Amino acid sequence: MASIGLARIQRVIFAPDFTLTNLKNKKVSLRDYRGKVVLLNFMDTGCHWCRKEMPHLQKLYDQFKDKEFVIVVVFTDREGADVVAPFIKKSEYTFSINSGLVDPTGEVSYMYGITGTPTSFILGREGEIVGWGLGYRDWSRKEARDLIEKLLMSKN
Repeated sequence: MASIGLARIQRVIFAPDFTLTNLKNKKVSLRDYRGKVVLLNFMDTGCHWCRKEMPHLQKLYDQFKDKEFVIVVVFTDREGADVVAPFIKKSEYTFSINSGLVDPTGEVSYMYGITGTPTSFILGREGEIVGWGLGYRDWSRKEARDLIEKLLMSKN
């Protein structure tokens, strides 16, 4: 995990559940993804490093989209879906079409202690935080793909 800049969590900590609205105006809870490996990513469409990370997230999504893996993006833009939805549509990124959530009040970002974007958490199938990291990373690197593959092979 250190090879992709993520800190390993040494004890079992479960990701706090939350419910936000997705880009299709549907309420979605983090618990809806139990049973899947989750990359929970906090980002802002105006963030340079978030934008730089997006093509790598797309590559990771493309590789694992047919497996029990999902990228849940919490967009921290204060303008909410009014700015996020057009940005995603224009960018043609598909990794967050259903799982892109908006947090315009910052409530979920605060719950997770987000101090900057992008910030990422890797969650196991039961919602446990496996690792986390602040800042840009190349999710298309072999080390990231190997981590997701290893978590997908684990049935607990």
